[in-house]
Amino acid sequence: MSNVVANSVKRRSKGGKYCVAGGPNNVSCTNSQHMERVSIHRFPNAKKKPQRLAKWVKFIRKYRLELKPSDTSVLCESHFEDSSFEHNRAITASLGMNARLKHDAIPTLDNANKIQQQVETPVSSRQRRKVLYRI
Repeated sequence: MSNVVANSVKRRSKGGKYCVAGGPNNVSCTNSQHMERVSIHRFPNAKKKPQRLAKWVKFIRKYRLELKPSDTSVLCESHFEDSSFEHNRAITASLGMNARLKHDAIPTLDNANKIQQQVETPVSSRQRRKVLYRI
């Protein structure tokens, strides 16, 4: 009987919800629900808050023109300003709580540029010094 139980238990794949935001040159936001201390937020309900949903879609379509948000589409916390949250994100993260958006929060931060900068940073310390001294 233990073999039957062992065989019936399915392994969970590492699927899940990934942030749908993108950036120039098809750079994607890599945050997902599996990352520690990163809160994921669903799109507003189309029936209850159509104007708020339209603003979220407008933000996403800056770089993802073909995206049509579904019931499972999400954005990560890095696309929202600190003032968009009910409580301070640093405090909620230190307490192990999820960050909660205000009822009128609109995504405004395009962090895909930060992701792209991380990809393009020079590898060697000599190159890093050259970049630092040019500024």
